[in-house]
Amino acid sequence: AEPALVVSRPRWIITSGAGPRLVLEPGVAGAAELAGTAQGLGLPVSTTPGLHDEAGHVQLARLRGTTLEAASDPRADGIGAVLGPG
Repeated sequence: AEPALVVSRPRWIITSGAGPRLVLEPGVAGAAELAGTAQGLGLPVSTTPGLHDEAGHVQLARLRGTTLEAASDPRADGIGAVLGPG
């Protein structure tokens, strides 16, 4: 998969702010099963309307053959860029 697609995939997290809660971003694979399991354990569940800042900020660099690829998480400020020799 393309690096930008990998770092932008929907995520789920368990927050610890005012007590643990399962937070699902829209489009999480298996969201219904995750929510059901969490609720069965007594864990509150919520879904965000979009990407959630607390779901992490990931950057990715990958060497594929002789090509270097980079991507930055859309939850974070910045971009993934590959710069050539100076």
